[in-house]
Amino acid sequence: MIRRCGPKSKSVTEAKRPNRRRPDATPPIRHIERSALYAGQFGVGLASGFGRFADNDGGVFVGQFAKGEPEGLGSYIGADGTVAQGRIKDGKPDGMLLITAPNGKQTLETWKNGEKVK
Repeated sequence: MIRRCGPKSKSVTEAKRPNRRRPDATPPIRHIERSALYAGQFGVGLASGFGRFADNDGGVFVGQFAKGEPEGLGSYIGADGTVAQGRIKDGKPDGMLLITAPNGKQTLETWKNGEKVK
């Protein structure tokens, strides 16, 4: 693009820089462990916000993350098709979880700090 800066100014050639900003609809993807993937929001280099984590065993967690760990509400879909929905605290189930088996049977379980309460 040629631009004149004034009547006595010489012509100046400017190169327009392309817009290199990624669209927000495409979340960043990172390899966390060997063959494990995380796609979602990041904060200070760690998973933070909403995201999707696929583990090495074929399971997928979709939900909230904080400081690189699942934190808040989310759903875990196991490789066998079992679905667990509920609250996660410090990367462990905590509170009421709705478990749906592959055959459709649902059970409500109580968990505390990653341990099932009887």
